[in-house]
Amino acid sequence: GANVRESDQAIKYSYLTHKVRQGWKSDDQELSIELDRSRNYMGHRTVRLSTTPMMVVINFMYLLEIEVSNIINIIEGIRYQIPPDEIRSLLIL
Repeated sequence: GANVRESDQAIKYSYLTHKVRQGWKSDDQELSIELDRSRNYMGHRTVRLSTTPMMVVINFMYLLEIEVSNIINIIEGIRYQIPPDEIRSLLIL
């Protein structure tokens, strides 16, 4: 259920941040997107569950940044006539 998904996401986030610390290069777009998706999940979780107002604000700002990035990806994808499925694969959901 939900606890398994949260545990899986936490493990995935840990693994991805470990890869970054070990010298992962940011030109690997697939890994970058996966890391952003994990951060997005953790950000939503923090906004929902945190009792610390500052953590909620910081994570909310991060989530807004992701939304702006998604909007830019959609606009640029349409502009350059990229197929919808490919645009969707670039979105952080």
